[in-house]
Amino acid sequence: MPPSNIAIIGGGLSGLSATFHLARRFPNSRITLLEKSNRLGGWVRSERVNVKDSQGKTANVLLEAGPRTLRPNGNSVLELINLLHLDSSLLLVPKSSPAAQNRFLHIENTKGLTAIPSSLPSLLSSSLAKVLLPAVLLEPFRKDVLMSANIGDASVDAFLSSRFGEDFATTFGSALVHGIYAADSRDLSVKAAFPSLWELAKLGNGSIISGAIRKTFSRKHTPSNVNLADYELGNLPNIMKGVSVYSFKDGMEALVRALEAELARKGNVHVLKGVAVDSIKEETEHTSFLLNTTSGTIPASHIVSSLPLSILDSILGRSSNTIPTAARSLPQTLVNPSSSVTVVNVVFPPSSQQIHPPGFGYLVPRSKSPSIDGNSDIEVDGYRLLGTVFDSCALEGQDEYPTGSASNGAKFTKLTMMLRAPYTSHHPLSTSSLLSLLNNHLSPDSPLPEPVLIRINNLVNCIPTPTVGHLERMQELRKSIGKGTWWNGRLELIGAGVGGVSVPDCIERGRTVGRAWL
Repeated sequence: MPPSNIAIIGGGLSGLSATFHLARRFPNSRITLLEKSNRLGGWVRSERVNVKDSQGKTANVLLEAGPRTLRPNGNSVLELINLLHLDSSLLLVPKSSPAAQNRFLHIENTKGLTAIPSSLPSLLSSSLAKVLLPAVLLEPFRKDVLMSANIGDASVDAFLSSRFGEDFATTFGSALVHGIYAADSRDLSVKAAFPSLWELAKLGNGSIISGAIRKTFSRKHTPSNVNLADYELGNLPNIMKGVSVYSFKDGMEALVRALEAELARKGNVHVLKGVAVDSIKEETEHTSFLLNTTSGTIPASHIVSSLPLSILDSILGRSSNTIPTAARSLPQTLVNPSSSVTVVNVVFPPSSQQIHPPGFGYLVPRSKSPSIDGNSDIEVDGYRLLGTVFDSCALEGQDEYPTGSASNGAKFTKLTMMLRAPYTSHHPLSTSSLLSLLNNHLSPDSPLPEPVLIRINNLVNCIPTPTVGHLERMQELRKSIGKGTWWNGRLELIGAGVGGVSVPDCIERGRTVGRAWL
């Protein structure tokens, strides 16, 4: 029997996706989306601002405080783009572009950037060859410590160190984790964060490279586990051919706005912004709940939570004793830590000077020093720089200029710095210190010009860190609320803290929620 009333707690991408797909799946059910803030979209935030230089040149630039690009392999996102008719607003970055081909690292206490090799000739001439070549050539012959010990999971750092060596893990593994999770690769679960690497190692009897070779040769005979027929993709697969990454002309929030507008047209959907859930009580034994909120009570036969597990745990802890004690708390070992990130948008005035090399941007590996003493060039005012995106190169089409002005001279240069914020408190960030950091990293021919805009956004606990054993713990959690338990499948958990942290992961989990209710 279909659910009569569905309450979805949390209006980020996971909650929006769940609401959209549940409204399609259960057109006769009443669906209520509750979001405690006055806007939807969670950490997705796109903002247009007008900038002007000292010569009177102007532009309208787009700033992103959260995710900014997507890869074309996320079918759940492509399906939404098709269903919401957003294909005309796409901004595509082809694989042939400098943004797709050129990516860099900044190695601590060195001047300038180091290009990550993208071909054999560039590898042989790269200063990174002394790390990369031995790591790759020796990997198939290394003794498999982790797999032979039958370890069920490992940190990304331990996994890569065991296969490619410590230098590789520190230089490349930590930088990759910084760019995606803003976390320490020594804490992150490789099975949860990079499951394909774990599977390749299993396929290759411990060797990632051997596994990749075997997979390549067996691909012709192995059917894909992704059935494109399950997704309503329209012409998007053809549009995405040859695309490295993509976004939207008005930024990632275009997806949020389109979802919100579509939900407003659904007669069975009610979106409540500025409404927080305080507690839950069972109204009638095993048939319905009442959600106590800041604006009254909301009935629900089924509940979907996209909240961080720590917040959901607090709500359950305050819930009525009509819910058994065992069902009113989550084991604390299930709650992952989270990273806080400070995003700094910087816009430089038009200039004949090249601000940065053509490319997508650069990442900063973990410090090899046991501690930072304040003299490192990857730290500023207690914040650790994780990486910088060259937005003007990657997503130039998002910025707007007065008619004819953009073709008559240099354009504004936009980039975004990501820093790991202190866990205890946020200290003021000195703009002069930030510029000093950029000057050292970008190593321009002359000092960088004074920016026309610096925008700082502190995103507190924005990215969950799935620690070692995460997948097994989440499986245990789902069993504890599934069929045969007190919740009996009436509560479903989605969101970055439960599944993957990427935009496609969040949307996919929202897409599949509630299928067991049919």
